[in-house]
Amino acid sequence: MQLDDYKEGVKLYNAQNASDQFIKTHFVIRLKEYKKIWCAIASTNKEVPEQNYLIQGVRGAGKTTLLRRLAIELAHSDALNTWLLPVTFKEEEYGISSLFTLWERVAEELEEHYHDQFAGLLDGLDAIAGQDPDPKAAIQLLSERLKKQDKRVVLFIDNLVELFENFNRKETEILREVLTTNPYFRLIGGSAVSLEAFYDNQAPFYQFFEVINLAGLDKPDTEALLRALASHSGEREEQRLLAILEQEPQRIESIRRLTGGIPRTLVILFNILMEGANGQTYALLEETIDRTTPLYKHRMDDLAPQQKPIVNAIALHWDAISAKEIAEKTRLPSKNISAQLSQLEKNWVIEKIKTDGKNNLYRIKERFFNIWYLMRYGRRRDKNRVLWLTRFMEVWCVGDELKHRSQSFLAQLTGPCHPQATLTFANALLCSDQLEHTDKQQILEQTQRYLSSAGHTALSKELIDITDVEGDKNKQILIEWLRSDEPADMTEAVKNAFNAISVEDIWLIAMAKEKENKPNKLLTFAEALQERSPINALTIKGFIYFRLGKNTDAEVAFKQITDIEPENTTAAIILASIYRKSAQWDKAIAALQAAQSELESRHTGYYHRVLGEIYLEGGEYDLSEQYFLSAQGAGEPVLDMLGCLNVFKANLSQAIDYFEQYLSNNGDSVVYSTLTLCYYYQADPINKSAALQYAKLGVENNPSLESTAVLIQVMLWNNLFQDATQAMDALLSQNDGLDSADESLLTDLFVAFLAKGQTNLVERWFEQCELKERFKPIYYALMTLMQDKYPNEVLKMGEELKETVDEVLTRIEDWSVKYA
Repeated sequence: MQLDDYKEGVKLYNAQNASDQFIKTHFVIRLKEYKKIWCAIASTNKEVPEQNYLIQGVRGAGKTTLLRRLAIELAHSDALNTWLLPVTFKEEEYGISSLFTLWERVAEELEEHYHDQFAGLLDGLDAIAGQDPDPKAAIQLLSERLKKQDKRVVLFIDNLVELFENFNRKETEILREVLTTNPYFRLIGGSAVSLEAFYDNQAPFYQFFEVINLAGLDKPDTEALLRALASHSGEREEQRLLAILEQEPQRIESIRRLTGGIPRTLVILFNILMEGANGQTYALLEETIDRTTPLYKHRMDDLAPQQKPIVNAIALHWDAISAKEIAEKTRLPSKNISAQLSQLEKNWVIEKIKTDGKNNLYRIKERFFNIWYLMRYGRRRDKNRVLWLTRFMEVWCVGDELKHRSQSFLAQLTGPCHPQATLTFANALLCSDQLEHTDKQQILEQTQRYLSSAGHTALSKELIDITDVEGDKNKQILIEWLRSDEPADMTEAVKNAFNAISVEDIWLIAMAKEKENKPNKLLTFAEALQERSPINALTIKGFIYFRLGKNTDAEVAFKQITDIEPENTTAAIILASIYRKSAQWDKAIAALQAAQSELESRHTGYYHRVLGEIYLEGGEYDLSEQYFLSAQGAGEPVLDMLGCLNVFKANLSQAIDYFEQYLSNNGDSVVYSTLTLCYYYQADPINKSAALQYAKLGVENNPSLESTAVLIQVMLWNNLFQDATQAMDALLSQNDGLDSADESLLTDLFVAFLAKGQTNLVERWFEQCELKERFKPIYYALMTLMQDKYPNEVLKMGEELKETVDEVLTRIEDWSVKYA
């Protein structure tokens, strides 16, 4: 990894533009990986094809620098450079669109750097190109010239996976053949994404490369990088690092974890801290942010619909976060969160941090991607937007050290500064708990003065309000008390904090994560709030009772609210929910209609939608449709509910139409599976392929038991027996996790398999999973179908089961005809 050398300029991100000497001098990490690949290069046998390598790691892990270091060593090796030639591609090779143009780039490099031996090579390629350039002809021409000169080539290609996306399957097959059989070419590539073709046993490059994974730096490498950084920042920083190593070595581990062990992120944070308002590194950071925006935006766009809010919640939090917290921030069901987290971890988007308990933590794996996300999408005055820098400051600086840096920052404001760097550095200082309020006030005032005088008034308005930061301490006291096991009575400190913040903040603290708060504490909260805000106090009380299932007490609390404010919309909505739970449809409608004018003025579409849902639940389909259509006219999204309504009305064609309209603008996984079932119940063979595609999307976006069961049934309809069997095997492997509520669903699946004649398969499952006692009607239906093999087993069936077993056999027969 190259470091910041002020004599040569800050070269943090583009190793290819740094001098050879700069790279060699500052290459202090990734030495183990370097030595392994270099040993392979140094022992190259020119007569046979050699092993090819793929260096994988997140962006900023050091892939480009490692490739450049290897190429430099080869170019300077007296033992090798007379016959083994390095050809280094740029990080982005936009001109390569086919395998032929890849060989053209190789020819360009050879002719440019070794002109005497390869003069005219490009002209030769041009002569054979024609209208449909043949990559095999290009390879033959290059090989002949290399053979004539007795040379071999090592191709150093960064972003290899992106490059491969330009090649069709035939071209990748040709390239694999070349690298496997042709001794003149060897490939050492780098990639920030996993090469799917490496794991696909149908793809040409299946298990072809030897993969070198660049994980986050370990502690010794982190220390080595920090030593090199400190040595370029002056004696003070060298002394600071020595003090940390001797007195507080655990801080090195904190820095490693903060940056994810990614060299680029560590270098950025270190240099920004060193420079303060100067902004030399910050300017390069902005440039890199701009340069990576298309790539990172593409990464976000490629995420599944449910994955985007999850990544958003994790990224905006910066610090590691639990699945429970993610569920609260995204309002997605917990079971969906877990499945998506596993997929995101598999795809290198996030990483899991194991804890002592069951609740693991998650954070964005590529810390630079997280910085990009905060800078692009963090709210302007949200302290989390600069948390990445605040955290680094607090790890590197202790005691008076951070105060000293803040004073140095203020001194810089007397001269020319980088405006955005000034804002970011100031906000990071304002968010630190290590500075006193008076220090923060000084930073705020002087930074405001500087930005305004320099003509950046708009930026000065983005400075974080320190009253918000200080208020966070009182909020934290209340939050910790609400979630602790301390007695429900408020301590003096809690009372002071409670009285120091606004009713609005008290309400937000009580309700934002109310499931984590102790119910008895919230009730104490409500009592303390009674005088200041009776409505909010009763609302908190009502929510707690509602959460605890004490619907009678909740009803009393919300009715007290309606006595004070008859058209209180919150009370109306919750009272309607209480009555819906007990199927009191008339009361639910009356509760909503009591606040009709308020609800219609504020939430017209929502009001009509909820009424439509109540009438649907009560079986009044015509009224339900009337209100859903009114809601739709008011702009409320109800296509999914109109689809469900038509399912209940057995109007499957209309339901399908609504669901397809809904999915044209949404990616709701439940609707995918529901739409699949509509096609399935129609049982029109013309639609079974479409049903299969929707079923797969349902599982992809929400890998639940229900969506998997739908997919299995549709696979059987499409006669995909092997796929259906594998999915059923996986589902039954969760046998311990399946409860009685799932028995109807499994019964349908066994019926489907038996209708397709899969008696031996079902018998195996019953034996392996010991299902006989749990599914007796299915078992005896199976034995009836296998009577030739087990003539006496059916005789054991109790008379009370006969009617049920006959019904199962009838279903199997009907299914075999309907879904043949």
